[in-house]
Amino acid sequence: MTVVVIAAMREEASAVAALADSIESEVETPTGVVWTGFIDGEALLVVQSGVGLVNAASAATAVLESLDLTEPVTVISAGSAGGVGDTVSVGDVVVAAATLHGDADARAFGYALGQVPGMPARYDAPDGLVRAASNAIAGAGYPTHSGVVVSTDSFVAPVRARSIRDNFAGTLAVDMESAAIAQVAYRYQVPFISVRAISDLADQETGDVFDANIDDAAARSAHVVVSIIRGLYLEDESSGA
Repeated sequence: MTVVVIAAMREEASAVAALADSIESEVETPTGVVWTGFIDGEALLVVQSGVGLVNAASAATAVLESLDLTEPVTVISAGSAGGVGDTVSVGDVVVAAATLHGDADARAFGYALGQVPGMPARYDAPDGLVRAASNAIAGAGYPTHSGVVVSTDSFVAPVRARSIRDNFAGTLAVDMESAAIAQVAYRYQVPFISVRAISDLADQETGDVFDANIDDAAARSAHVVVSIIRGLYLEDESSGA
């Protein structure tokens, strides 16, 4: 099995790479920086994609094109996110039961708000990944939640956060990458999940708060992501795959 972890910023990606058992290489490519390593003897690729939906989709496509997809591959979106609503706080970890595009609006043609034409209305995480995430969360020691993560191409301000909360039920976090990676994973038919730690609250004016908390959010997301990966590898071994 190979697990691909994609994060936008170096702080987020390097936090995952630092928890690998070994890193064999770090290479800068046109679509991002790629660390190649191992966890529990299995292959790990950590990709720093750059910020935003296009960068994330480009990085996800490039790395999946480089792999043998006849072998098991899982993709995880990691890093920070803005919290939405009253149930999440800075430092909490949100595991996306579903991800969707906050900017997509083709309702004039009969699609749901957030649905890219020809694509699903939302990208639900598969049961096996949700189970691995639940097991990882149990031992993480952080407040954790499972819900909807909405991705846009904007750093979400309070007015937009309220609109997202009203339009997309169950939204707990907003980011700028996960839905794009989810869409690419869907096209390549590989399982995907997003794991984000809350660096700021999108309902509030939070630019300075984000800057103050990005390192901690990156570390928390990385901790849960690596726990998920170890759980996936154990499940893979026990199934005889």
